[in-house]
Amino acid sequence: MAIAIGFCSSCTNKESNGKMKYSEPIFEKEINADMKVLNNTFLFNYGCLKVVDSLIVYSGITDISDKNFHVFSKNTGKYLTSFGNIGRAFGEISMQGPKFSIDKNNKTVYVFDSMLKKTVSYSIDKVLAGNVDYVKEIVLPSAMSNVVSSKFFYLKDDTFLGGYTYSDRFLICSEKDSIAASNFYPDLGVETEDYKKIEEAYYLFTGAMSVKPDGSMFAHATGRGCVLEIWENNGTNITPSVIKGFFKPNYITRDRESRFPTVLPNSEDPLGIYALSCTDKHIYAIYDNMVTSTRGKIAVFDWKGDTEKIYQTSARIEAFDIDNDKTAYILNQKDDDSIELVSVAL
Repeated sequence: MAIAIGFCSSCTNKESNGKMKYSEPIFEKEINADMKVLNNTFLFNYGCLKVVDSLIVYSGITDISDKNFHVFSKNTGKYLTSFGNIGRAFGEISMQGPKFSIDKNNKTVYVFDSMLKKTVSYSIDKVLAGNVDYVKEIVLPSAMSNVVSSKFFYLKDDTFLGGYTYSDRFLICSEKDSIAASNFYPDLGVETEDYKKIEEAYYLFTGAMSVKPDGSMFAHATGRGCVLEIWENNGTNITPSVIKGFFKPNYITRDRESRFPTVLPNSEDPLGIYALSCTDKHIYAIYDNMVTSTRGKIAVFDWKGDTEKIYQTSARIEAFDIDNDKTAYILNQKDDDSIELVSVAL
């Protein structure tokens, strides 16, 4: 097993001592974006959604199906079908409403079950065709078995990215072998050297991730405070290429002396980045520079980490995905706490 480890060689926003320098991003173009309701009759809950071709796939609990995933038309919002059993048997996953990743070329959903330590894939084409053999289990190297399940992504060519294993921060593997790993964390400039584990825990507990569709890059960003990282994947190693500190974190800690300290977001810090969605051209972030936020702003960065524009919507965004840099599909939390499926033209 050969693992290549990448280090940061051309990163930005650093002081001369290597610690983070913070500078709030400036968006010269702010756009008010109209919201269109696609479906407000389906019982949506907290979960995840992804767009593939003319479909939206949503994971979450609902009243019309005991399955884990639900498929909708992205054009009309019409509910089409559900799939994926919850349980511990073959082809089942133990979590309800899991985060998931999609191979858009082959219309395949991938889920890593951190409780059962297994990876499950679902063929959307087979689901729509009514085939019963739409699910498979995939055996990945043992190094992937402890990854945080919400940070698990399909990359390309049957390779996968996992975030926050017990031994590495990021790990890339195929079914046959581990390929690349990195345990690099940008220095926040908050903790002394003896307490760097706490800074690492901040990235774990507040971080969001998303992958460029071609698998060549991925983005990681934090909330309540804000650090944006852009990483490159050349197939044999992974390297942080851009690091930008926007707001210095002021997190709350528990068990500071522990090997695995707990970090809690500080509600007095700016929201920062709450969620990410990537296209080949851009990184989209649910972002706000305010402490109190409705999570209605979508900030757009290029793959150099430079700001492009920011969209102001009337949504309270629970989850979102960007389709071809043209439309944002959103789970919108309404004033009564119910959730509806909406779209926003970009």
